[in-house]
Amino acid sequence: MQVLAPMYRGVAGVDALNPLVQDIFNPKKSDRTKEIDAGDHLYRIGDKVLQLVNNPEKNVYNGEIGIVTGIQPATKDDGAHLIVDYDGNEIDYAHNELKSITLAYATSIHKAQGSEFDMVILPLTMASRRMLKRNLVYTAITRAKKFLIMIGELEAFDVAVTTMADNRRTVGRPFVQSVQARAAGNG
Repeated sequence: MQVLAPMYRGVAGVDALNPLVQDIFNPKKSDRTKEIDAGDHLYRIGDKVLQLVNNPEKNVYNGEIGIVTGIQPATKDDGAHLIVDYDGNEIDYAHNELKSITLAYATSIHKAQGSEFDMVILPLTMASRRMLKRNLVYTAITRAKKFLIMIGELEAFDVAVTTMADNRRTVGRPFVQSVQARAAGNG
């Protein structure tokens, strides 16, 4: 199951949804539950996490999703450590390395490009109006292999399916004119 959101900010954004979904799927069971406080997030054994940067030394790369399998409490000689399993590749994160991961119960639609999930939950609200474009919603919908749940505001869905993304220019106008002239046989 994966929650995909158009934006990080807002009530239906990735940043707000991750702790809510974490409390549903992996709640703190007691005061004895092992946790690591990384400032922005609390991590518990069983949490779903996302690698944010390439780290070839540890053989883990941006966009990989793993599960927290262990927490080693801080000792007098060393800080706390988090162990994450990425499909059999266990990575040990020292406390100062935790900024390279984040909770992954909810991710941005952009981060999910190229991935598939059995079930996708897609929240659409007018709070993310500037991101509501047909191609973005299409990307989110096509990440679901078996089941899709769309929740939110009907108006946001209407905006998303009727708004085309702006054509982006990634090269300068002189280059485009040169290519057009050559294609027309004028250059």
